[in-house]
Formats: sequence, structure tokens, C-alpha cells
Amino acid sequence: VSIAFALFLGERYGYNVQAKSHGYDYMTGGSGMVLSRAAVQAFFECQTCRCKDDASPDDMFLGMWMKRLGIPAIHHEAFHQADPTNYHEDILAEVRHVSFHSCRLPRCRVTDVYATYLEERNAKKKDEL
Repeated sequence: VSIAFALFLGERYGYNVQAKSHGYDYMTGGSGMVLSRAAVQAFFECQTCRCKDDASPDDMFLGMWMKRLGIPAIHHEAFHQADPTNYHEDILAEVRHVSFHSCRLPRCRVTDVYATYLEERNAKKKDEL
């Protein structure tokens, strides 16, 4: 599989990134992630890309495997690990959002987040294109 078109996109975190040989970037699973067809194919063809057990942190292991496969982790500001109350209003106003995570009552209602930041704003941005 050619990794020329392999894509691993989301909200990038890092594990032990100071140690270049051991550290790696990963996409936090809570905010969601995007893998291109080439990345998924490379992953499924990988004979050593397996979790140790069911409790393994899948998002971190996926990042480790993508590094081994030579597929870079690309950060995108539209993926959010936290709910909107954790972000500055300028960021919320300028970005076309893909996801928010950890939305908990009473400060955050999922239906309100969807209507305010995902449905309405994305429809307006789409009209501007």
C-alpha cells in the first residue's frame, strides 16, 4: 500500500514526544478522527498492529502504529476533546467544527451544542463557499 495518500487527522495529543525514538503523536479518540482509505488499508495489513488487551488505550495505540507505518498525525482545530465552554469565544466563532466531546449537564446540553456549533454554523459556512 502506498502511504502517499495516507491521512490520520484529528485533535493531536502526544505521548512521550520528548523522546524522539519512543514518543509519538496520536489523535484523541474522544474528539473523533479521520483516517483515509490508504491509512486504514495500511493498518489492516500491518501484522504487528494489535492491542495487548481489551483495556489498551486504542487511540494511543493507533497513534503508535501510524508512526510505525510512516503515517503522520495531522492536527486539525475543528476536532475538540472538550465541550464548548472550554474554548475561547474567538475560536468558537472562527472554526467550522467537526466535533465536541465530554458534554455534561448542567453546563452543556448535547442538543444545544449541535444546534449552535455544528448544524447552524456549518450550514452558514457551507453557504459562504
